[in-house]
Amino acid sequence: MPKTILFICSGNTCRSPMVAAMFQEALGEEYNCISAGTSVTPFFKFVLPHTQEAIKELGIGEIEDGKRTRELETRMVNGADVVFCLGKAIHEKVLNEFCEFEESKKKVHLFAPDMDKFYDPYDLDGFSQEEIQEKNLQKGEIESYIEVAKKIRDIFIPQILAEYFPERLEAWEKRIGKENSTPTGSIRESTLAGGLVATIDSNQRKV
Repeated sequence: MPKTILFICSGNTCRSPMVAAMFQEALGEEYNCISAGTSVTPFFKFVLPHTQEAIKELGIGEIEDGKRTRELETRMVNGADVVFCLGKAIHEKVLNEFCEFEESKKKVHLFAPDMDKFYDPYDLDGFSQEEIQEKNLQKGEIESYIEVAKKIRDIFIPQILAEYFPERLEAWEKRIGKENSTPTGSIRESTLAGGLVATIDSNQRKV
């Protein structure tokens, strides 16, 4: 049975569905990568078209047309093998409001521990002013979504694979070209790895 990896952002319109789709391709059919949002709004009932277009531009992952946004539920956290939160405020909210059991909290982690809020192409949160000016990024424009997808492809997927799924790393580096990937460990810290390994071991699972 595939292991479930849950990615959580706020609205489930761009960040978490993008990350989930790209990690699904990186990890393969032995894993089920899903996404949800802690604050899904009725004004955005579907994943934004730019999210689909960005990963299509990179040729990595797939989001079906008309994919609906999904509100996070406690049962999703309980049922997942590993949970990644895309932002510190989201992480705190999940721990405080969506973890029914203390055991559930052990598998909830920050996706990018050094960032207060993971890159948001809709609001340009996470981007530095230098990046915005250099790349001429505009709030909510397709170019900002593509930039986020590139960061996921080149930085975060290689680092997470190296730490938790090392058997998948070589294939991924060949897939994207090793020169594109960022050296492992430059963003994510070993403390997160220790926490995740402890969680998996306690559940007698091997990631």
